[in-house]
Amino acid sequence: MYSKVTRFAELRRWDVKQLRTLSWPQEPSLLEPLSRLAVRRSETALSTAPLGSISFDGSVTVRAGERLIQGRTYLAKSGDLVFSKIDARNGAIGIVPPSIDLLAFSTEYPIFDLTSAEALLPQYAALLLRTPIFLSQLEGLAAGHSGRKRVTPEDFLGLRVPVPDQEVQRSIVDEYEEKRASAIQRIATVENVVPQTMVEIQDVLGISMDLRRAVDTRFTAQLSQLSTWSVRRTRSDLSGLSDELRCAFPVRRLGDRTVAMILRGVSKSPRNRPNQNARPYLRVANLRAGFIDLSDIRTIDVPEDSFESMRLHLHDVLVCRNNSLELVGKAALWRGQVEECTHDDHIFRVRVAGGDVSPGYLEAYINTPYAQAWLQSRAQVTTNLAGIPGSALANLPTPIPDRAVQLKVESLYQTALDTYAATVDQAYQALQEARSLAAANVSNATPRTLR
Repeated sequence: MYSKVTRFAELRRWDVKQLRTLSWPQEPSLLEPLSRLAVRRSETALSTAPLGSISFDGSVTVRAGERLIQGRTYLAKSGDLVFSKIDARNGAIGIVPPSIDLLAFSTEYPIFDLTSAEALLPQYAALLLRTPIFLSQLEGLAAGHSGRKRVTPEDFLGLRVPVPDQEVQRSIVDEYEEKRASAIQRIATVENVVPQTMVEIQDVLGISMDLRRAVDTRFTAQLSQLSTWSVRRTRSDLSGLSDELRCAFPVRRLGDRTVAMILRGVSKSPRNRPNQNARPYLRVANLRAGFIDLSDIRTIDVPEDSFESMRLHLHDVLVCRNNSLELVGKAALWRGQVEECTHDDHIFRVRVAGGDVSPGYLEAYINTPYAQAWLQSRAQVTTNLAGIPGSALANLPTPIPDRAVQLKVESLYQTALDTYAATVDQAYQALQEARSLAAANVSNATPRTLR
């Protein structure tokens, strides 16, 4: 049970959340309001300016896809602070990086210039925004109806933060950047381990990337050549990978009853929000090629009478059905990491149907350049989303080598994954330690003396 006593004069509004926010260790009189450190931008962006996006981890990037916002947008420059009114409480607040000159944001994303006040270095501000103290205070500002709580620019500018001298800011930033660069360099040393292994696996299977001649942007096709009313698909059908796989072993379709079953997941809707039959489930955010990220597992309501048909079985191969084009088709083997688990309908589960192929072999094969190119060329693409039809996955040409070759493929693939994962895990641990140290340094920095 949480309890806290506070004076009425200390309340900014009738909201319990603000009583749970963390406080800076410095004397309140030494903290400075953001209104003194940041200036709101209101410059209208040209229609040619790329739209920006802010992730919950604070990264600011160019939004993928076409520019669909019809209303007025506002200009953000490199080094500016931007946040989402709705999702700031979830961490959607960050600094436009030096690699991006200009971005456009809607009115839901207030933009602030940090350079005019000459108090906060943008790189230091980026670290300050990720401190647990600042994020808790930001969450305490969110007001409104459940699910649509907003942080207003006025409340944001009322927050007070410690601001050390710029020499101290540079020192903290330099230390963090040095540790971050070291971690990134460590990851770079194993970036090509898995891709090179996938090429080696294709060589073991004797796969030939049989490419037809390229098709120009403008082309003609006979009606008999059309598989769908899609220019992109027809161009893919006339060029790119052939439907017939040339390799050193017998070939069957993945959905052949002697190879595997292609199964769907739970369709999300307001009716299956977590309730008395809440079950853990996987989303595309949990799925990567060769890996399943268990850091954020959510629940969905699946009644007992229908759960058995949706349950993940040990060694099911999960395949991404819907995502951006470069991510659809990625596969990972389920090893029973979470009990009573299912998945949503944006993921296929491929379940081995006989003894001719092993699940580990299928995982490795589906992630080969050939299988990925084959699946992605048959994806149905909308503005910001691609999807693989179940029929396309079922029709994937699949080599069926003997057991010894399958075991060799599995071994090559797993060794590559283990090498990559071990190095990346060490690097991410070092990166997390660097972030924690930077957050501590920022939170405990001695405020500057104001003249």
